[in-house]
Amino acid sequence: MALLKRFFSRFVRLQWKLALSYSLVTTLIVTVTLLGLLLFAYTLIDVEVFGVMISSLLPQMTEELPPYFAEEEPDVAALGEWLDSVYNRGRLNLRSADLILNVDDVEYVAVTDVTGRIIAGRPLDQIPADLRSALSAEAELVLDGVLAGDLELSDANYTDSDSGVAFLASPILADDGQTLGALIVTLRMPANNSDIFTASLAALGPIILGALLLTSVAGTIFGFFAARGYARRLSNLTAAADSWSQGDFSIMVQDKSADEIGLLARRLNRMAQELQTLLQTRQELAMLEERNRLARDLHDSVKQQVFATAMQTGAARALLENNPVQAKTHLQEAEQLAQLAQQELTELIQELRPAALDGMGLVRALRNLADSWTRQQNIPTQVRVQGDRPLPLHIEQALYRVTQEALMNAAKHSRAGALDIHVAMSSDDVTLTIQDNGQGFDVAQVSGTGLGLYSMHERLAALGGSLQIESRPGAGTTIVAHCPLVRYEKV
Repeated sequence: MALLKRFFSRFVRLQWKLALSYSLVTTLIVTVTLLGLLLFAYTLIDVEVFGVMISSLLPQMTEELPPYFAEEEPDVAALGEWLDSVYNRGRLNLRSADLILNVDDVEYVAVTDVTGRIIAGRPLDQIPADLRSALSAEAELVLDGVLAGDLELSDANYTDSDSGVAFLASPILADDGQTLGALIVTLRMPANNSDIFTASLAALGPIILGALLLTSVAGTIFGFFAARGYARRLSNLTAAADSWSQGDFSIMVQDKSADEIGLLARRLNRMAQELQTLLQTRQELAMLEERNRLARDLHDSVKQQVFATAMQTGAARALLENNPVQAKTHLQEAEQLAQLAQQELTELIQELRPAALDGMGLVRALRNLADSWTRQQNIPTQVRVQGDRPLPLHIEQALYRVTQEALMNAAKHSRAGALDIHVAMSSDDVTLTIQDNGQGFDVAQVSGTGLGLYSMHERLAALGGSLQIESRPGAGTTIVAHCPLVRYEKV
């Protein structure tokens, strides 16, 4: 069952669909053409012409008979052997006509002398004792006309409309043109045109089926190779779209064709370039907003506290000689303001550079982050580490920020019940995997549209790393961040 499923799964691909459609269209065209030719042939079929066509086969055979009349008496034994070869061995060549023209049965074949008396015939049990008495008046007229040399070849036949039996005759002529006798054949004719057409169709059936099979195979092969080019071009579009969904806009579709696929490729390339520009602009705006926020925070907190500190120290300096106790009070106020300013600056610095990384290492910082996030979101989070080792600060900071962004996205969108953070370190690289069991999303529709995902990709790309996002609706989300360590050996 699995083998059959794997086999039929190939036909789901566009290339095979196009190939089979080519084959189907080709087969239909050939079928309609053949049926049209058969119907046209049916209009040309005439039972009366049938006898003429059969009688045209006889003269070429009578050319072999004059030697048997060389003596005063015909060689009956030799004629019998010749008739055996004609009737029993198919030399009459009526069997080929039988297949196409529907000769139901040859009743007998006989050779007569110039008086119309049968000299030899086959099969013996069908030969009438008195030929003329067995023939109808019309058939006897045909025989007499042939023996007298008065009938044309086309008239040397008669078909009884009641019995459907045809009488055919052809003269046996000597070298000087003298009539020596006649070769006669009686056979049962088709009842009507439909019988001829049905028999012809049955005879041509294998040929028609063979032609259909051949054209079907040829159409499939042609369609397969014709569709392969389209499938390859669409695969290039898919590969580029996958790269764009991961935030990598360096991949462009190389398709200069003038058809619809080429036009689509150029429009998608332009869209990717515009999207990259838009994301860069959004990132720059976000950075500008962050600077403005820091400026506001510094102005509203640190600047005011520093100004107040300066006022207190100025007052203390003015009172230092005359009122040292009051000056000390102002200095204490200034000290408290300085501590508050220091605290505010520390918080701002932590936002810019995580304090959790200071002398703590990535693993411990991630554990603290996971514990804090678990308490806030009430979602169990596990941190697993493989091969813990010191990392360059640039990499620790990038991976920490990626984890922060992933946790924030999970809190907003995932509806997860559990989350797993796995860090695998080696001497060459480090891989961070963040996986949840939430509702998931369509990566192609979401990736690249959010600044957070784009920032995650940019952070790792700046370090020579990569970011991979795997998700689908209802199946959770997995984020894999990979960063090489070779370039930071001397850091």
